Amino acid sequence: GKNCECNMNVKSTQDLEVSCRKDNSSATCSGSGDCICGLCTCHTSDNPKKQIYGDFCECDNWNCELYKGSLCGGDERGLCDCGVCKCKPEFEGSACQCVKSTEGCSMPGRAVCSGLDRKS
Repeated sequence: GKNCECNMNVKSTQDLEVSCRKDNSSATCSGSGDCICGLCTCHTSDNPKKQIYGDFCECDNWNCELYKGSLCGGDERGLCDCGVCKCKPEFEGSACQCVKSTEGCSMPGRAVCSGLDRKS
């Protein structure tokens, strides 16, 4: 390594740098970390709720779709994981904006959506 901290019997400094890239066209540690001995150490944020992670520091928990001004609709609906909203079981959609329940979708004695296929 740059500071002689790595076991160089195994790889050259250039080989170590290459192992910190997701592919040939990507930045070292996705530009969000430091390559130390061939492994990415992701940067930290001043905000402890903001995290950068992944083998190449390619993921974070704040670059997801918003619903009503909140990431993934807020903690009660879902969480942001590597650019994708992971919705709680009762919600769905790219920003956890849809309620899975059909409650309130029918009138007494009538079928949901008047018996029509909801997805057509």
